[in-house]
Amino acid sequence: LTEKMSAGGLFEGEPDMMEMGIFNLWDSFGPLRFWECGGGECREAFYKGLSGAGRFKSFLPAPAVIEIGFFSPVVHWLGYPVSRQTGEGHALSFDAVEEFFEGK
Repeated sequence: LTEKMSAGGLFEGEPDMMEMGIFNLWDSFGPLRFWECGGGECREAFYKGLSGAGRFKSFLPAPAVIEIGFFSPVVHWLGYPVSRQTGEGHALSFDAVEEFFEGK
């Protein structure tokens, strides 16, 4: 996943960071930054970070998104949804998380 990415010059090379947050609630809910450039295998880092972030393990107020961030040539990011809506709110979908890491 952290191999060379390209989309019109913006998404080239290895991302600078990855984090998970709640759509439109990034500041108030707080993101889980789980990987930074050079930080090893991102899937392993995600599950390690999630183990200490209980707020993502219950129902969520809005969709959860994994963000891939790049800091140059300008700060930009790409979000990937990783939750499903339930009757009680949104819940993290481990199927979607695995699809993200498998690049599907």
